[in-house]
Amino acid sequence: MGASTMSKHVLWFVFSIALVASCAGKNEVVRGSGALHDACASGDLDRCHTQGLLLETGDADDRRNALTAFQFGCLLKHAASCTSLARMYGDDGASNAAVMAQLTEACDAGESEACVRLGDRAPHAQAVAYYEKACEADHGNGCHRLADAMRKGWVIEENVTRALELDERACELESVDGCIAAGQAYLFGSGVAKDPAKGMKYLETTCTKSIRGGCKVLGVLYEKGIGVTPDTAKAAAYYELAGPTSDVVANSPRKAYIVFVDACNRGNYLGCFDAAWFLEEGVDVERNITTAREMYNKSCQGGITMACERAKPARTGEKG
Repeated sequence: MGASTMSKHVLWFVFSIALVASCAGKNEVVRGSGALHDACASGDLDRCHTQGLLLETGDADDRRNALTAFQFGCLLKHAASCTSLARMYGDDGASNAAVMAQLTEACDAGESEACVRLGDRAPHAQAVAYYEKACEADHGNGCHRLADAMRKGWVIEENVTRALELDERACELESVDGCIAAGQAYLFGSGVAKDPAKGMKYLETTCTKSIRGGCKVLGVLYEKGIGVTPDTAKAAAYYELAGPTSDVVANSPRKAYIVFVDACNRGNYLGCFDAAWFLEEGVDVERNITTAREMYNKSCQGGITMACERAKPARTGEKG
């Protein structure tokens, strides 16, 4: 029994390290000081956020601009921007109080993605409640997170059968993680009668146009011969379908600050605003009012009007 449990844990680990972000195609969008800058500077935060989402699936420069836009929107209390910002930060972003506050407001307002992000950062008892709320709103990853909580016995009773049902539902809602978990359950007989054919069907679902993020998982299966006969040709084909993945720009506020300074130096005035706020508030960096004022000034000159008032000595606490 102990060996079986250990084996299951190893298999879950293999699948977890194989997960990659969805490889959606890049949308054409004007960069830098173009459409993104104009939408954000005009105060149209919904459009600012949408432009950020279009850039988020692009190359490293695009992702930097997306991160800058999401941070800017979040500082102006735009809930969806805070949710996207939390997604880009990852778990290390929990220390950003502004993000957490806005995620809470967004979740309370019915934005299920925000509930999932809160659950990822909350103690187990609270996390389960957030995941349940998201799943009830038909959020695929919310259902998968709830299933995972059931497998681990977080507060609620461990129930692998119910967890599988939730993962199957998550897969129907286009959650890559849900499809992979359901596929693994059938492939290895975890909480259900072993059915390799059905398991592979679920896994292959993760490598479709709509939810492509599981292509690499299939590549790993065929390369390593996990649950299937090793096949290097199939492995190579799935890896090619997975395509290249973009590096995460920043997984914490401190690392994000460096991105914002770099963006500012490249002429991205939203980046100047974001970096100035970090310096003014002392968020994971040493507080520096003088430099904050200089960066707000640069942002103001670049057309970010809300930075103009912040650039004044009275706003930042400087004398005279």
